[in-house]
Amino acid sequence: MKKILFVCLGNICRSSSAEEVMRTLIRKEGLEREIEVDSAGILSYHQGELPDSRMRMHASRRGYNLTHRSRPVCTDDFYHFDMIIGMDDRNIEDLIERAPDLETEKKIRRMTDYCRVKMVDYVPDPYYGGAQGFENVLDILEDACAGLLESIRAISSTCASMILSTKVPILSSVYSGRLREAASTESAIIRMACSLVNGLGPG
Repeated sequence: MKKILFVCLGNICRSSSAEEVMRTLIRKEGLEREIEVDSAGILSYHQGELPDSRMRMHASRRGYNLTHRSRPVCTDDFYHFDMIIGMDDRNIEDLIERAPDLETEKKIRRMTDYCRVKMVDYVPDPYYGGAQGFENVLDILEDACAGLLESIRAISSTCASMILSTKVPILSSVYSGRLREAASTESAIIRMACSLVNGLGPG
């Protein structure tokens, strides 16, 4: 399972919205068993609070129900999650500073690196702006989350291709038949193939 954590400053606007946008895409693709999402903030100032009421209102107009309760990033997050995605330069810098070691630092990514249409290099904080700021954030997040999911599926498909071809001879010869027999859907094949590549076995 791929585990993703979205991070912004207070976890009440951008990252909580990214979590729900991504979760909605995952649900539509039937990938709930393959991808886990959560969100957190650099600061603990809003800990326990629901997302900003304006953010919730604009998100609800697009069918997103923001129910996440704000929480700060903790050290365990760097070990639990495979990808830790910040919204802007400040988030990235703070995350790098908090990363326990170089290996966990490698998990840090920038949200807008996954944009396919929007030509932006950060997700702006809409907290002190007007309605258009919240709409702009959602536009960027919808684009970036779609690109992120596309990226994850591309990597997973590569894993599956390696297994089902002869690029991994031992695994291919032993498990290819079982993969085709047991996995009746594309997502199941991807899940099983990547488990094999990661040394988790076919079960």
